[in-house]
Amino acid sequence: MKLSQEKTSAVPGPADIQSTILTSLAEVDHKIESNPEMLELKDITDIEAKVQNIMNKLAKAREMLEEQAEEKRLKEEIEKEEVDLNEKKLKLAWMQKRPRVM
Repeated sequence: MKLSQEKTSAVPGPADIQSTILTSLAEVDHKIESNPEMLELKDITDIEAKVQNIMNKLAKAREMLEEQAEEKRLKEEIEKEEVDLNEKKLKLAWMQKRPRVM
């Protein structure tokens, strides 16, 4: 094969390949933009909204549980202090009733 025949071969060069790829990408992009259901974008958006809704509900539930735990802790602390106070009152009453030795 002669050198002149090699230069005129039908094999596309890098510029031709790049042009073909860019044209194909533009066509695909146009099809997607004109028909978003093609990629089920609506379903994905719906799923994302549901996930966000669930996350919000979980955050509210966590906050509610934390508040309930704090309320329970405070009630238990008050009850313990009331028991301690009652014990001290009983001890004081017992001490005041017993006869004193002088």
